[in-house]
Amino acid sequence: MSGEAIVEGLGQPEGEDAPAGLCTLEDLRDQAFSVLRDSERAFVTPDDVDGYINTAYMDINARLRLRQVLLEDTTDADGKIPYPTDFVEMINLWIGGVAVQVVGDGTFQSWAVPAQSTPFANIVRAFANEFQTYPVQASTDYALEYVGRPTLLVNDTDQPVWITPELCVRLWKYAAAEAKRKEGEAQEAQTYMDEYLEGLPGRPRVQHRMRPAPISLIPEPGPFA
Repeated sequence: MSGEAIVEGLGQPEGEDAPAGLCTLEDLRDQAFSVLRDSERAFVTPDDVDGYINTAYMDINARLRLRQVLLEDTTDADGKIPYPTDFVEMINLWIGGVAVQVVGDGTFQSWAVPAQSTPFANIVRAFANEFQTYPVQASTDYALEYVGRPTLLVNDTDQPVWITPELCVRLWKYAAAEAKRKEGEAQEAQTYMDEYLEGLPGRPRVQHRMRPAPISLIPEPGPFA
C-alpha cells in the first residue's frame, strides 16, 4: 500500500490546502514593519521579514504539532524507512500492523549487532535520515504518523493553515523581535520575543536523532595556522 493522508484531529481543516482565512503574508509583513524605525524597508528588508515570519510559522507548527500526517507505504528490502521530505517529529509507527518501539543506538546495537534472539518488541532506531528495524522488517507494510512541515509562505496572498487569530499575532511579533534585534534594539526585541513565546510549549524533544553524525568541535584552520 502507498499513499499519504492528513490525520484528523487538533482542529485541523478538512484537507491540507484549507486556508486559515485569518492573515496573509502581506498582512503579517506590514504589521511587523509598522513597529520598526526602518520605514523605508532598506536595512530590514521585506525578504528579511518574510524569512522571520516563515521561521515562526515552522516553529509554532512544530511546538503545537499542528500538521499531522499519516504515511502508508512499504519498508525496503533491508527493512528501512526513509524520512519523509517534510518530516519533523515521529508520533507513532506501526509495521505489519504492530506498534514498534523507538530506541537509542545502544539498545538497538545490543540486539542487532550480535543478532540475539527477538528483543522485547519490534524496535527501530533513527540513523542517517532513515528508520532501521530489528528484527529486520523487509518489504512490510507500515504506517508512519508524524508531524510534517507546512508549505512556506511565499506570495503576498499566501495564508498559513491551522493558525488561529492569536497565533497570527505571534507570527508578526516574532518577525518584529528579529527585526528589532537587527536594528540593534535589544530590549524591544526581547519584549516582542517574550510575547511570541508566552504560553507556548517547548520545541519537540524527539525520540530519535535527526542528524546522528558526531559533532566536531575542532575549529577550522585559520589564515595564520
